[in-house]
Formats: sequence, C-alpha cells, structure tokens
Amino acid sequence: MTCPRMGSLSWDRCPKKSVWFLGRGEKIMITKHGVPVATLQPADSAKRTPVCDVIAQLKRFRSGHRLDGLSIREMIEKGRH
Repeated sequence: MTCPRMGSLSWDRCPKKSVWFLGRGEKIMITKHGVPVATLQPADSAKRTPVCDVIAQLKRFRSGHRLDGLSIREMIEKGRH
C-alpha cells in the first residue's frame, strides 16, 4: 500500500482530511517541493497500558521513594533560588 502524499501547504489548508486518513490507519507522507519531509502515522494503540496497571506502578514507585521529612513547599522554594 502506498501512502498518500500531501504537500506541506495542503496540510496547512486541510488538516481534517489528513486526520481522516490517519483514523483509517493509513500513513501520510508530507512533501515540500516533491521531497518527503515527514511521515504521519496513526498512534500505536497496542502500547496503551490499562489505567489500573498505571495506578499500581505509581503506588509501587511511591512506596520506594520517600521524602524523609522534606516538605514539598521547601523543595519548591529551594528550586526557585
């Protein structure tokens, strides 16, 4: 399958059309003066992590990283200087 080509000016004028192609799973090659400069492709939905897994990962991280008496306000103020 060849990916549709779209000039950079066309992309500026009609981004909705490009999103439609991307929504169908197609890649789009953006060209400038006929030379490819970028390729747009749909996001890989297989890499999405379930929310409950993300929460569990955050809880595990939090249990291993303590502030040991430091306050967040003190750290913010220290970072500003």
